[in-house]
Amino acid sequence: MTTGSNAAKDGSPVKLKPGRPKLKKNDEKAKLSAVGDEIRLLHWYNSFRQVLAIHRMASCYYLIYSDLLP
Repeated sequence: MTTGSNAAKDGSPVKLKPGRPKLKKNDEKAKLSAVGDEIRLLHWYNSFRQVLAIHRMASCYYLIYSDLLP
């Protein structure tokens, strides 16, 4: 199978690599989609950090107060 500029010559489909497609200069929809992906990833990362911080804090409280438990 041909890729790149050779694909246009013989009419065969271009095999795309998995992942995000290349952005063209004036492709605003693709740019907005890429920005949305980055924002979703950032929100997920921040949520994960908050959950991790809460878990760490709860573990510390358990270690501190576990000797007071009956």
